[in-house]
Amino acid sequence: MVKLLPLSVEIDREFLFSLLLARESLGSTGVGNGIAIPHPRNPIISDVTNPTVTLCFLENPIDFKALDGQQVHTLFILISNTVRVHLHLLSRIAFALNNEGFKSLIINRGQKEDILNAVKQIESGIKQEEG
Repeated sequence: MVKLLPLSVEIDREFLFSLLLARESLGSTGVGNGIAIPHPRNPIISDVTNPTVTLCFLENPIDFKALDGQQVHTLFILISNTVRVHLHLLSRIAFALNNEGFKSLIINRGQKEDILNAVKQIESGIKQEEG
């Protein structure tokens, strides 16, 4: 999946892959229900100008050693350049996955437009609570 991420050509994808594996060796990023949020333990400081969250539906589930024992079929791959952004994105993904409608869309491999609309609705709800 690292090879397919929408990142600049300056990013060393082999290094990124090793960072993702190193993070996974510390403990599973599998969050349950067949979903994992692989991310480097520390943000990538150089060569990342825009943080990204890439949603990937896997053809073949992978054993991520998730606490619920389910194999992972869906990845939210998180790449960021600062600790603040890194934690912010992790919290937003976790918050969104607490929304049953959004989680159902993800588990059932919803259409891109439906997923993006659900994200927009969740984000607008967060902004209303913050504002």
